[in-house]
Amino acid sequence: MGYCAAAGTQQGALAVVTLGEAAATTQSRRQNRMIKPADWLRELAFPLINVGVALSMIITWLLLTLALAFGLFGLGILIVSITPLTRYLMAITQERAAGHDAPVFDAEHMGFVGNFWTMFPLVLVAIGTWSTILVQQKFGPGTAQATALVFSLVFPACVGVLAITRSTLQSINPIALYHFIRKTLANYIVMILLIGLLQWAYIELAGAGVSDGPLRLFGLYQLYVAYSVVGAITFASRLKDDVSIPLPAAPTEDESNIVEIKERENAATHAYGFATRGNREGALQHIRQFIDDHGRSDEIQDWFFNEMLKWDKAGNSNDAALFFAQDFLHQLLLEEKDLKAMKLLSRCLYENPQFRPASSDRPLVEELVSRHSRVDLAELLR
Repeated sequence: MGYCAAAGTQQGALAVVTLGEAAATTQSRRQNRMIKPADWLRELAFPLINVGVALSMIITWLLLTLALAFGLFGLGILIVSITPLTRYLMAITQERAAGHDAPVFDAEHMGFVGNFWTMFPLVLVAIGTWSTILVQQKFGPGTAQATALVFSLVFPACVGVLAITRSTLQSINPIALYHFIRKTLANYIVMILLIGLLQWAYIELAGAGVSDGPLRLFGLYQLYVAYSVVGAITFASRLKDDVSIPLPAAPTEDESNIVEIKERENAATHAYGFATRGNREGALQHIRQFIDDHGRSDEIQDWFFNEMLKWDKAGNSNDAALFFAQDFLHQLLLEEKDLKAMKLLSRCLYENPQFRPASSDRPLVEELVSRHSRVDLAELLR
């Protein structure tokens, strides 16, 4: 059975383990590279050829169209649409900055609480807009246009630093922004030109009388390209392991968890070493021991499950993630956590339709899918 995950794991703002290399090897040993023309073309196509990203873009477009069509009622739809859009765009940037593919859009991106840093681009846009209006009132339209231009040039760096550090303070730290732009300079210039070209195309399409619907979809496409490219140039310049982008003096709530995340990543990297050598049981045992030592919570098990799925997609784990999922599913069934068990079961069957729960759990699983009328899962489990 195929149970999936990539070797690279996020190391806060300090280090990222390189796929296929020993655990102690980091990407900081590689040289920064200029993105090739063919890769820039792939970046332009990325939101269109990645099914999950394209689907998210279309759904957001439909929601925005509904919001604009329903007046005051549409305002609620607009708010509900913009929050998950911003969270998902930041998730794309963060994953691509680590060298991973874009994440699948799911319920995690729908929340309005927790991980405020993922919504901070909205705050930055509000600040930039307010500043431009204020400057126009005091100094005239020419100075306002210059202000808007400066903001547009710096905003991608703010997003890049935010993706690396997960810190709202660092995303407006001039030192961090300076280091980001300096160390990605060649790629950064091309990115700005690329975004400018897309904006020019948008203006030309609007001037040519293209209807609002397609124009709005093209505007969303620009957003997805921009956030994805920021992640791409961050990865190309190996900035996730650049310690010259400092942490703030007063740690945020997210940064207070960095040590714990790094411990998990180290454990996952160690276990991945076992998996790549064909010792799946050794990998699972190492992770189980870590989980037992750090409290067997649903959150930590879900974290390791998602990490191990990346290993499976790299083709080196011998189905470790789904074997791990059998244990996790067993616990959720015993604790009668139906929704979490259903979500885990659905994800496993999506990754590999041949997945089956442990034999001792199959009666409980059959009862679970029957209780929730999940005929689709019942069919797959036959």
